[in-house]
Amino acid sequence: MGRNWGTPRAFGSDLPFYRWMEQQSTLGIVLREPGRVRLSLHLHSFAVPRQLAISLAGEPVTTWQVGFEPVPHELELDLPAGLTWLDLMSIEPAVSPTDYGYDETEPVSIGASQVQAEYVGGQTEASGAGQ
Repeated sequence: MGRNWGTPRAFGSDLPFYRWMEQQSTLGIVLREPGRVRLSLHLHSFAVPRQLAISLAGEPVTTWQVGFEPVPHELELDLPAGLTWLDLMSIEPAVSPTDYGYDETEPVSIGASQVQAEYVGGQTEASGAGQ
């Protein structure tokens, strides 16, 4: 995880942990060599349905619809060796949980769980980030 993520929380016993993101957050992926990566994660929204925009080096990659229940999302990217940061942004504003009767005060937008980045092979000739 990168910046602007909350602390891990459990959905319940024997269920995966998740973290809330603020309006914008980052997600880092490290590769030993350049190649194609499959990013998979489960997403759910706080308070209202949202759109999550993902960009890489300032270029849009995709936008996902995010509802209230955790739903799997998947994306393949060609990435260089080393650390790459993805930028994640909720199109709809983050809101304070206190406005909905919770104790937490930090604005949140989207929860992420079961985050995985899997190396799936070398880069393809004609592909770029997000292809």
